[in-house]
Amino acid sequence: MFVLGDFSFQLDAFSIKFENKKISPFGVSGLPWAPLEPMQHFGKSVFVTVSISKPAPFNFVVPAQIIREYTPAASTMGLQFHLEESQLAAFTEFTNQHGTPPVAYTRKFPRIPSIHLIQTYPLKVITTIRGQKMEFEVENISPEGIMIFSENEAVFDLKIKEEISLTIDPGLNEPYPVQTQGSIRRILDDFNLGRRNAVRHVGIQFSSLPENEKKNLMTLLRDILLQIKGKDQTEK
Repeated sequence: MFVLGDFSFQLDAFSIKFENKKISPFGVSGLPWAPLEPMQHFGKSVFVTVSISKPAPFNFVVPAQIIREYTPAASTMGLQFHLEESQLAAFTEFTNQHGTPPVAYTRKFPRIPSIHLIQTYPLKVITTIRGQKMEFEVENISPEGIMIFSENEAVFDLKIKEEISLTIDPGLNEPYPVQTQGSIRRILDDFNLGRRNAVRHVGIQFSSLPENEKKNLMTLLRDILLQIKGKDQTEK
């Protein structure tokens, strides 16, 4: 949920202000970089003054870090809020009461978010970056693509539109691992708030999925959805 509001911050010699932007308890995204620079100012800490007037007033100051996002169309800036527990609870309640859900792009196949209680959810994705074998955690997955993330420094070498080969490994004998290739369509760089390490989230659109691998992927997704359905029924 988000609300529309104004916010501002100062960094070095720059005084930056945005008006009528979508603000959530996690922060803001999709901002133009100018006059800042993605490589120079990513990760910088700032204090953000937030002012919301409609549909009800809500004002606060919050420490934040500058994050960045890349797509084939643009490079944008964001702010990752570090709200204290009481601030987070208050602003979350405010956005739940007065906010609007994001209008997301309607996908042909919705992404299934990572749920650690699902045993056969892909536990890792394995790929090789510049000759180095790497493991990623899974953020979400669909028949069309996957979102993965890692704090390994090597992942920051990846670029938009780069083609990579990957293995989606559920860590079990059944369903089988999926071998596929994909094109990087989205990169989001933010931070692990506990460790304060930079995290790169990589959105990959599958570009090569042979019939046998497609079968393995659909078996995996079906198994995940059946387990989610079973847990929902159990909770009810």
